[in-house]
Amino acid sequence: MAIQTFNIGSNQQVQFYNYNYNDGGASDQRPGGASVQSRTPSGAGDKGDESDTRILKNPSVSLASLGGYRNLSGKIDALTNSVNAVNGNVNGVSNKLDDVQSGVTNISGRFANVDRNIGQINKNVDTLRSQSSQTQKDLTDIETSLGKIGPKVDQIQATVDDFDKNCKACGSNP
Repeated sequence: MAIQTFNIGSNQQVQFYNYNYNDGGASDQRPGGASVQSRTPSGAGDKGDESDTRILKNPSVSLASLGGYRNLSGKIDALTNSVNAVNGNVNGVSNKLDDVQSGVTNISGRFANVDRNIGQINKNVDTLRSQSSQTQKDLTDIETSLGKIGPKVDQIQATVDDFDKNCKACGSNP
């Protein structure tokens, strides 16, 4: 715990202990039960104030100086309020960032669904390509078969023509 000195008003020095509030109040006491001290720069010596006050008092402090202390106290209160307002704004920004993060997570989930859908579409396209390829092969096989049937049809036609000629030559009509 350190002692800090501030010059306030007409060069009157005030000392107070720098309390540590991070330990649950365990050190929120004067060290060793020491009295709070104040002094003037003129060397008049230390004046003890046995009350448990945190800002130290000197009987020779003028009312004008006390007004300065009150003004300082008001400024500290205003600063505290401003810090609390900033803290509230930071909390609000933090909440908004949480909302943005949640939105990003939702969008990410939707993109994951889109990716899955695109993957399924790609599978369907691959299946159609495979079926198209098989259909093309089947058509080629049919074309080949038709190509083989064509000469047979021509051969049958020639046989029919020959039969027809032979029948006419024999004198009978088919």
